[in-house]
Amino acid sequence: MSDSWKHHFVPAFYLKQWAAADGQLCQFSRPHIDLRARRVHPNATGFVPHLNTIPGLPEGRRSELEAKVMQPIDASAAKALHLLLHGEPADFNVDILSDWSRFIMSLVHRHPQKFAWFKEEVRKFYSNNRPKIKATYDRVRTDADPPTYADYEASLLIPQHYT
Repeated sequence: MSDSWKHHFVPAFYLKQWAAADGQLCQFSRPHIDLRARRVHPNATGFVPHLNTIPGLPEGRRSELEAKVMQPIDASAAKALHLLLHGEPADFNVDILSDWSRFIMSLVHRHPQKFAWFKEEVRKFYSNNRPKIKATYDRVRTDADPPTYADYEASLLIPQHYT
């Protein structure tokens, strides 16, 4: 799997509903003092490069959070949104409603500021608890497991800045 770089905190499928007939929407920004408006495609806004990238992982694995968590949430939510906007009441079931609610909750957690906070909290938690985690590993390790906790960490591809 190659590493993607364009990670949307507001997914393009969701933004498309506000696009004009030409497929463009108005993006507002304030890069300095002045407010700026420009017309862009939904794929060209609402993202931060490498937002969901996990630094320190090997090439090809850094964007697994995006590929294995965010993209499936968005794919399911896109179907749910289509049904919410164009479907019949009979189309709704618990899976559709769960997909939509999962997406709404993801919007809270995928915002760049929230995600930076989350990354730092995970780093601090792992750093502060590594001795306890190592002691637990040493206690419960079986012959089928790597011989040392360091070997186990390496097998998990835990980024170096966590260890």
